[in-house]
Amino acid sequence: MNPRRDMIIGAVACIVIFFFFVSIDLYEAVADFTADHEGWQLVEILAAVPTIAIVTSWFAVRRWLEVAHLNDRLAHTVGQLKEAIDDRQAMEEQIGEAYKMAAMGQLSGGLVRELNNVMQPIVTLAQLEVDKTDKSGSQNENMGRVLLAAQRGCEILESSLADPLSTFGEPEEIVPSQRLSRVIGQARESFRNDVTITASFDDEHGVVFVNRDEFDSVFTTLLTNASEAMKRGGEITVGLLTRTFDDTAASAQGVSAGSYFCVTVTDEGIGMTEDVLAQVFDPFFTTKSADRCTGLGLSIAYDQVHGWSGRITAESTYGEGSTFEVLIPRRELATAVEF
Repeated sequence: MNPRRDMIIGAVACIVIFFFFVSIDLYEAVADFTADHEGWQLVEILAAVPTIAIVTSWFAVRRWLEVAHLNDRLAHTVGQLKEAIDDRQAMEEQIGEAYKMAAMGQLSGGLVRELNNVMQPIVTLAQLEVDKTDKSGSQNENMGRVLLAAQRGCEILESSLADPLSTFGEPEEIVPSQRLSRVIGQARESFRNDVTITASFDDEHGVVFVNRDEFDSVFTTLLTNASEAMKRGGEITVGLLTRTFDDTAASAQGVSAGSYFCVTVTDEGIGMTEDVLAQVFDPFFTTKSADRCTGLGLSIAYDQVHGWSGRITAESTYGEGSTFEVLIPRRELATAVEF
């Protein structure tokens, strides 16, 4: 039902009832008056009463409608003003973020150039050391790892200089178990002695179609964060298994139906509160000091995983550690892939 119509009907009914009782009182008063005065006709006087009642009711209803219309217009104007204020605030926030990103872009561009200048001598000196034949096998192996890491760093920096918005390179078929083993091996060499990494791979077959440098970047970030979360040391567990989703399960996961590799990285750190967990993938969000972290690592990893048509999520209980889960579309291995 229409609330305005109900209000108008109620108002008219009140007015009619009011004039009904007023008419009765008026009739009695006029009857008494005409009875005491000659020349006054009761019928003539009462004939004007309905006309007066109708005119009065008409003006009352008209004013009521005008006030209701003005209230509606005022409420509509207030609503429009509120929406305009909200839009302006949202636009100001977007402009602020744009200025922040522009400043970060300029800073990153200069930093990339400086890092590229630093990496080139490392590559040159490492290559010279590798070419020497008077070193033991272990020394040559370690220097070879330094050379490979430096060359990879130079490739990433050169790609960033050529196009800051581009990805690391073209996607290709890689075996996740093999690539994860390599990332874990590099992490073991760089982490503290009180941090151990355990790999548990239930599925070592099949491939994923991603860029290998992006793959390394995502899981290096997750392993590094897990290590830093364990102030007193502990164990990081990396799991790999296959999960298949039908349409209903895939919709709940936010992915397309099909087969996926599920990679989990679990630590024994301090965990995260619900507030921190809700913002963990937001750009520039970090619980570390500003001089140690920019708050972009997990945000970049989130974008990269979603660029693979995958999904990354986090679960944590404060005081009991955290688990990050990465879903990557799985393909059957057609040919052998060398690493």
